[in-house]
Amino acid sequence: MTDAKPAADKSPEELRTELGELRSELGDTVEELAHRVDVPAQVKAKKDDTVAKLQDVKAEAARRVHESAEKVKAAVADKTPLVHQKVDQAKAVYAEKAPPAVQRTLDEKPGLVAGVAGALVVLLIALARRAKKKKKA
Repeated sequence: MTDAKPAADKSPEELRTELGELRSELGDTVEELAHRVDVPAQVKAKKDDTVAKLQDVKAEAARRVHESAEKVKAAVADKTPLVHQKVDQAKAVYAEKAPPAVQRTLDEKPGLVAGVAGALVVLLIALARRAKKKKKA
């Protein structure tokens, strides 16, 4: 449509070319308008995009949880020998100083004693972390 000639002055070939360009423009315009009014397709596309983003976030969160769990397992594994050592030391101290009832508990329920000792270690670690956080603040 760059020619400024009136339609009567144009050759049939020029008119066909111009008509083809107009048809192409009209087709593009109709296609764009159809896309704009196709709300269900737009909603579905947005939903698919959102679902994909959420799946990515979920995968990243799962990866972080897995990494954190591995770190905790490693930390617990590192501390286990120390806890057993402390329990054994506590048993030895109490065996020397404890009344017979306490000694019987140590002998008959070592799991309970180990559990209490483990809980004390966890409590001490938590208190140390809390004190460390307060120091930073």
